[in-house]
Amino acid sequence: MKRPLAAVCLAFILLTAVRVWLHPPAYASYGKASGGEVYLTGHVYAKEYKGSHGAPVLIIYVKPKELLFQKESIPFSDNFICILQDGSREPVIGSLVTVRGILEMYEPAANPGQFDERSYYAALGISARINRAETIAEDGGRKVLKEALWKCRVFLGKGLEKIFDGRDAALLKGMLLGDRNAMDAGTKKLYQKAGIMHIFAVSGLHITLLGMGLYRLLGKIHAPVVPSACLSGSIMVLYGMMIGFPVSSMRAIGMFLLWLTAKCIGRTYDAPTALSVCAAFLLAGHPRYLYHAGFLLSFSAVYGAAVLKPAIQPCRKLSPLSDSFFMAFAIAVFTLPVQLYFYYETPVYAMFFNLAVIPLAGIALVSGAAALVLSFLLPSAAALPAYLVHLVFSSYEAGGNFFGALPANLWTAGKPALWQMLGFYLLIGFILLGKKLRWRYKAGLLCGALLLFGIKDREGLCITFLDVGQGDCVCIELPDGGVWLYDGGSTSVSGVGTYRIEPFLKSKGITRLDAVFVSHADEDHMNGVEELLREGSTEIALLGLPCTEAQKDGFAGLLALARERQIPVLWLEAGMEWQSGEVSMGCLHPDRAFGWNDTNAASAVLSLSYGSFSMLLSGDVEGKGEEALLRQLQSEGIEKLSVLKVAHHGSRYATGEAFLEYTIPQFAIISAGQNNGYGHPHKELLARLAVCGADVMVTYETGAVIVRTDGERMRIKGFLGD
Repeated sequence: MKRPLAAVCLAFILLTAVRVWLHPPAYASYGKASGGEVYLTGHVYAKEYKGSHGAPVLIIYVKPKELLFQKESIPFSDNFICILQDGSREPVIGSLVTVRGILEMYEPAANPGQFDERSYYAALGISARINRAETIAEDGGRKVLKEALWKCRVFLGKGLEKIFDGRDAALLKGMLLGDRNAMDAGTKKLYQKAGIMHIFAVSGLHITLLGMGLYRLLGKIHAPVVPSACLSGSIMVLYGMMIGFPVSSMRAIGMFLLWLTAKCIGRTYDAPTALSVCAAFLLAGHPRYLYHAGFLLSFSAVYGAAVLKPAIQPCRKLSPLSDSFFMAFAIAVFTLPVQLYFYYETPVYAMFFNLAVIPLAGIALVSGAAALVLSFLLPSAAALPAYLVHLVFSSYEAGGNFFGALPANLWTAGKPALWQMLGFYLLIGFILLGKKLRWRYKAGLLCGALLLFGIKDREGLCITFLDVGQGDCVCIELPDGGVWLYDGGSTSVSGVGTYRIEPFLKSKGITRLDAVFVSHADEDHMNGVEELLREGSTEIALLGLPCTEAQKDGFAGLLALARERQIPVLWLEAGMEWQSGEVSMGCLHPDRAFGWNDTNAASAVLSLSYGSFSMLLSGDVEGKGEEALLRQLQSEGIEKLSVLKVAHHGSRYATGEAFLEYTIPQFAIISAGQNNGYGHPHKELLARLAVCGADVMVTYETGAVIVRTDGERMRIKGFLGD
């Protein structure tokens, strides 16, 4: 068997993946201690600074020995992050510390597409964080080497800040020291959209330039192989320790050590085998890495370069440019399922941009390191390499803006289903196994694999009531592929448009909203829509706002953004209707004669029907508005609702007895934030819903509520119940 060690390691990886899928590791739960003051005692094993604005915050990573809540010891799992208060004593790595602070759990994703904090940190072996932590005791022990490397990293970071301006220093700290905390959000977004964020992952490029460069330099001066390997390998391990050993660096340094071992024992180095050994080794210690985007992207990228590239290139000997192109193409193809699974979109032109980016990254790394060394030895000579670094980063920015402005720069395919990813890699497997296949057949298999991600489930009507905390947002996906959005805002979730609504849309592959309807001019119903308009990454074809004069002043900011984006505005009033295939939706309230000045009472209320399915979207309508709405429902004969979006987040003043006795909803969806200051949903409202026999679902309990119907049958579930 060719590559028997690789085969064994791949079998182990597959078995680990199956085991984790069938029996996912349990997440830690701290019950009543969550949100309370605790005392944590344990050993500090790492430190880092977070925050790019003002004074950075020091974070310590602690392996726990004891956790106390209300003077009682409670069980713990995995490690903790402690976010130290300003002025708190900085402990030494390796010391036994006791910190006091507020225990907080990492939140699971409550919506499709939302970043899953709990899963991300669990993959890193972190179970919870201690906020506002204060070091109250430090006793014994220190890891001298780790502490020295930490201080070296801080020292080098400050050295870069003295040589370079703020932007260049932040970027170079990311490239050289693996510290991306100082990068501003705008720069990160530019690099992500351009598909070049990978240059800040300390990985193969760094090892090639630093580790292999040192080994070959020692070879030039005729140093023996074994001492050269030991020295260069040790330096790279120390470098990895200094930057905190992120997953990509563990992979790269592990492969480098195997390469050095092969040199020392006179064996041929095989990249796929080395890669498989490193992956198996990491997963043996941390199976949850299978949930980690960095792990999967790092390994799939190198598998693409080592295995797929030789299989698809037309001949063995290629020009340097052609070789670079096939390398970039193979990496882009092999990592595509992972990219879409975690980020839902991929930059189309990244493989072309990377033909220039990667060689320039080498120049930036070498020049940055040279400038840093020269700043201590001969400060006047540091200007030239520093200028080269500035030119490289300026070219990245210009290139990113250029490619970002090209049509269809981002392909937003959405989060792929398991069958799509398995089908993709099955077709890629045929390419790898079919060595004698003609190139046109390989091209056909590649096209087929890529087209799998274009297949969308358009069966029936899908309505998602997003969990946006204290607010409302309802997305309606129509059977014909159209999408309507009703409301989008929150007063309890910061950046709700950026962090909840937009990721949801991207995870569904939605880049265009045929209409966005805003019920009324309260922040918890529209500030997320304002974010979508400001960002401009989602096309909005129509903006619908309620027609009453009492609302219009509150929509000033929204209207200005709509004018800037040239989005037509429709003033909603009772009697308006929209049709999409067999789905019809109409506005029931308000009409132009409705003179009540309360914005809640004047909420735009929409009714949707599809076969025997019916739904009412009621905004915050209450009081006089609810009375007018009930009369309109009676006049149009709309009753016995399948789904009611309960008004005003479950307020006691809305959704009265008369309204419920007439509509008799089968399901009542309440969108509210957990522990909100208003007490929503009120017990009086819940009692009324119980009397009318409605099944109640509250978003802070279930996460997003997803309703699917073919017009006859209906399925409804909470996202957290998946």
